[in-house]
Amino acid sequence: MKTRSPRRRRWRLERQRQRRTAGGAGGG
Repeated sequence: MKTRSPRRRRWRLERQRQRRTAGGAGGG
């Protein structure tokens, strides 16, 4: 895991927002 905290909070927020597009726009 390269990210430790800064990005972790970002992907967590984007994941909740793009919940239906998981693995597409904000999933990964």
